[in-house]
Amino acid sequence: MSPREKEEQTQVCQKPTRLSKLDAGKAIRDVAVAETMLTPTSCRQKKLSEPEFVPDWTPNKSYTEQLPGNLNAQTLNNCPLDWYNDTMKKLSREVRESFTPLTSQLSTSWNTTSDETKQSCVENALEGCRIVCNMVAPMDGDKLFQCIKQSNESVSGELIALMTAYKRAPTRNTKIQILSIYAHRYPRKELMRIHEPYEKLTKWKIDRARLHATKSGPGTAPEKHDQHRTRLSMDKVDHFLGFVNRPYFYQDVAFGTRKLKLSNGDTVSMPNVIRTVTRSTMISQYMQYCEEDHYQPVSRSTLFRILEVREASQRKSLQGLDNTAADGSAGFQTLKRIVDEMEHVGVGKEWAIDIKKKLDEGKNYLKTDYVVHCKE
Repeated sequence: MSPREKEEQTQVCQKPTRLSKLDAGKAIRDVAVAETMLTPTSCRQKKLSEPEFVPDWTPNKSYTEQLPGNLNAQTLNNCPLDWYNDTMKKLSREVRESFTPLTSQLSTSWNTTSDETKQSCVENALEGCRIVCNMVAPMDGDKLFQCIKQSNESVSGELIALMTAYKRAPTRNTKIQILSIYAHRYPRKELMRIHEPYEKLTKWKIDRARLHATKSGPGTAPEKHDQHRTRLSMDKVDHFLGFVNRPYFYQDVAFGTRKLKLSNGDTVSMPNVIRTVTRSTMISQYMQYCEEDHYQPVSRSTLFRILEVREASQRKSLQGLDNTAADGSAGFQTLKRIVDEMEHVGVGKEWAIDIKKKLDEGKNYLKTDYVVHCKE
């Protein structure tokens, strides 16, 4: 071997360099033979035989298939760092990404390794994965890299059990209680992504679960306080019933009973009565009575609902002998017709309107207040 060849061999043994595809065969032979030596000194002193021709690397064949018989896979495994660095440099050149050569391998277990060494190994592995992803998907290598990272993220068995229980929970409150156990463990977006295969979460649900964990505790059921709402003041209801139960609003009947059904399902039997005035008249008089006494009653609609529950028969004016109510109503109608005829013959219109108004007031007085004044 000439001195020039020995010098080239020594350089290859000390520091592997990047070669072109045309010199790939020679580099494979030199590196493989050099790594079989014990020390760089013995590598320099040993004489090499005439090399065999090694073809260039092709995509569909591995190096071991293309190497001659004396360069087998066991020989190539003696220099993993060199092969890794050489391969990654070629790939990084193709995808135009930066690459930091690997100087050493992790010789200890992962649990006994320091945090700094772990971080360095993670950075080197991520850099290599990013280069490979850009080689596999030249247009969207970053997206492929993110998909690999997400698929490799580990989810604890406890979290899987909680998410499964959340999916099978029958009610919304139960779901909030389960979600409150692990709602603070992850950021909102990360939790929504992890939870998507089981059941989609919204920002409102996560905030509700976190609030529940803060106030009541994670996973605890909130205390329920029984609230009995009284929509009406019973004093005001008794005040109205005391007014409408006066005898001049009703007329007793010698036979029959009426059953009053309460909201709780109970029934109350009461004698059958006939209401002598309409409900609107009773409510109007009650409102006037409260106004005179400076008493604040319930609303008119509530008063109508109370009278609907307290049913009673309505008296009707029928034609017949000694029917004073029907005769009195007919007398007022006759007076109104006389006023209309007088208006046609020349009496003023304002006078006719005033007389009709007074006739209506007199009719209402005889039907309502007159009975009260006579009994008082």
